[in-house]
Amino acid sequence: MEDGGGLCSSGLWDDWDKKGGVSIPVSHVRECSSTSTRTEKSCAPCRMLLGIVDHLRPGWTTTTAVAAGQDNNNNNNNKTRAIAIRRRERWLFNSNMKLLGGTEAIRLVEGGKDVGELFQLYQAVTDDEKLRALDDEPDPWEKVLLGETVEIAPASDSDLAFTRASRWLSHCVDSHESCRHPAAAAPGKGSDSSSESRPRRLLRINQSPVVASAYSVGERSINSVTLIESLSVSPELPYVALSYCWGPPVLGMKIVTTVRSNLEAHQQRGIPLSELPQTVQDAIVVSARLGVTYIWVDALCIVQDDADDWAREAAKMVDVYANSHLTISAKQPDSCHKGFLGPQKYGDPGWQRPIEDVELPSSVSGRPGEAGGGRKILVRKGQVDNTDSFTRHFPLDTRGWCLQESVLPRRRLVYDGCEMSWSCLERVLCECGHMDEVLSTAAAAEGNDDDDQNYDFSEERLKAVADRQMTNILRHGNEARMKNVALSNFHYHWNDIARQYSQRFLTQSSDKLVAISGLAKTFQRGMPRDTEFEKMTLAAVTQNLGPIFVPAPPTVVAVTGGGSEDYFAGMWKCSLLSSLTWAVDHHSLDKTGRERHARYPAYCAPTWSWASIDGPVMFGMLELSNPKWEAQDEVVCDALPRQVSCTPSNAANVHGALQPGAYMVITGPVARVELAVLNMADDYSNTGSASWDNFLRRGAHGNPRPRPRMPCLVRTEVLSSSYRVLLDVPQPLTFDQGDRQQQCWFEGQCQCWESKRAQKKENRRQESSHQCVFDQRTEYVCLRLLTYREKDRFDPLGMKEVVLFLVLKKVSSGDGGGGGGLDTYERIGMGTWTEMFAALGPMKLFDNADERTIKII
Repeated sequence: MEDGGGLCSSGLWDDWDKKGGVSIPVSHVRECSSTSTRTEKSCAPCRMLLGIVDHLRPGWTTTTAVAAGQDNNNNNNNKTRAIAIRRRERWLFNSNMKLLGGTEAIRLVEGGKDVGELFQLYQAVTDDEKLRALDDEPDPWEKVLLGETVEIAPASDSDLAFTRASRWLSHCVDSHESCRHPAAAAPGKGSDSSSESRPRRLLRINQSPVVASAYSVGERSINSVTLIESLSVSPELPYVALSYCWGPPVLGMKIVTTVRSNLEAHQQRGIPLSELPQTVQDAIVVSARLGVTYIWVDALCIVQDDADDWAREAAKMVDVYANSHLTISAKQPDSCHKGFLGPQKYGDPGWQRPIEDVELPSSVSGRPGEAGGGRKILVRKGQVDNTDSFTRHFPLDTRGWCLQESVLPRRRLVYDGCEMSWSCLERVLCECGHMDEVLSTAAAAEGNDDDDQNYDFSEERLKAVADRQMTNILRHGNEARMKNVALSNFHYHWNDIARQYSQRFLTQSSDKLVAISGLAKTFQRGMPRDTEFEKMTLAAVTQNLGPIFVPAPPTVVAVTGGGSEDYFAGMWKCSLLSSLTWAVDHHSLDKTGRERHARYPAYCAPTWSWASIDGPVMFGMLELSNPKWEAQDEVVCDALPRQVSCTPSNAANVHGALQPGAYMVITGPVARVELAVLNMADDYSNTGSASWDNFLRRGAHGNPRPRPRMPCLVRTEVLSSSYRVLLDVPQPLTFDQGDRQQQCWFEGQCQCWESKRAQKKENRRQESSHQCVFDQRTEYVCLRLLTYREKDRFDPLGMKEVVLFLVLKKVSSGDGGGGGGLDTYERIGMGTWTEMFAALGPMKLFDNADERTIKII
């Protein structure tokens, strides 16, 4: 890029790339654009600047308008008009999707104040130029005047859209080593394209040379699809997979599916294209336009009323999407009857349009080694950080089954009604440019990517990039093992997967673990398997990653039930204790459209698993105090899991659905407590515990309008302190509004004292007598799980110790029978205590606790 002096021959732009930029009076720009004192030629950059402003604000730069801002002595008054030019980076968005300072590269100023709307300016580039730029990995912080973008296709079924999608696919196939390498062809060592990993059935797209129709592809027309056994075709033949929403039933319309009664017809006579839901038709058209003859659609390739076939094919889901040549993701619409091909919001001239009759001078293009002259200038009004593509929850993003469908494929072509986007193992890009990012597969595999170390799947991050980062980590897991990748990275990502997944919806609660089993299977393939290496990694992780990853003690060896030896109902053996500290995410209820958390009516997981809850959960309990505990901090595993039993419903899918009766036997400090759910209107306390409660109500990232939640507290027989806990599902109020006993709970100690005069007359030893009486029949206990202690480090917030514990309710007493003489409990909540939130003194909840072995179901 030339310096400022090279842009304008009169030097008006010299300071444009300095912080704050430069403000140039319109009169000076007009003068320079008409003639140059050095060359006697008009200045092309200034002429471009005037042309842009005249297009956006007609008449604002005319001689008459400018003169109105000067007095008779040609002195500027308070209405002087100027054009402010400020630097911006080549890429509009950084990795956190926040607009960088100065992105409104050109602004209009009058009297020292901005006037009119903000607008974004871009230079138009071709798809090939954009792909080459990403291949060259230019400096994303290079200072330029205009960003770069392609002309967005007005409709996703236009020739421009199909040509672009085809170019993205061919570029990936030809250029991306990671996307075509055998190690990346299927996730994990040992995966291949054998019959065990390929889908049993595919749809063959039938074309014939007939008159052009709505389903035409060149000189041929699509008339039907035929269901075939995949073994009948070469395993090397590529196929497309479809990820979409079935949607609710529509009156008068049905979703064509394959069932036992029509299986033979679908295989022999085929299915006319016109009989299929519109989304399936659109996917078939896209597949054919991209030159792929075979496509996989769940509704047609799995026999829907055959439980055995469904279970067998569902277990292969990880490989169906991972081995696909391409996955088409229809994020919009919410029903398969509506289709996803059609007009695109960002392709409308109201969103982005060219500035006619204004060309981009080569000195402004900012493309080294390229002429740049004659390029179109494109304009978008206002700030663009609120584009629907990443701030909006599309229907596909709310469905439980679709999470793994977004992570497992090596290539995805996404349609959302706004624009098309692409993601693969090496690139994430879209038409408007806000997703454009180069992914470093090698860095992800080696664990050296700094960005990846702090990566999460939150809304603040671009989902597509997160998906690709996760896929890279999983696919290169075995390579990573040889390069000493911290096992903690895997568990950090897994907990975030569980968090995201919990916010989604499932039609059948029995699918809770099945719909994520493909990710679990892939995750397990990528984990380090060498025993000595794993021990070494666990030791390192314990020291370095504290709250994110806490290994279970190595004595957890008793695994029964015939399930996985490493995976228990959505949790991993080597991080079991830290995973048990999940809690319901009250803040995210509104975002998911739920009224409350609930247990599933049909059994799908034990209560100690986050999968047992219908509603959003969080794993941030371990990070409330400090997300970056240092190496010298101490992590104490207070509890010891001794036995876990999970029996899979389908032996072919040990990561899937469970039979009722899963349990865990665990030893640790157990304190008998009584529990009270209190009325929010009576909560007048100012204790630290109340502050913690309010913090949780706001959510980890804050919430200006928290949803009211009934406070819940526990206390021991001593009645000297009460501790706030977070219940997994709401429970009825313990007291009526205004009941005096609530004050004792809220204040953290019993307030039902007799008068001091009466105490003095009788006996001072009776000063501690009270009206509150501990319920000896209580069914509740608290189990201490983990303790963090900070060492040798100043912390202004006073977070020196954190205690995490479960709240349990007794189900049955030990009878010496099937329970092995152990008391049996179910989980009902989670508690966290820190010095920061405890204004009443040290933690006393477990002072008189017994070391017990119990069973949790």
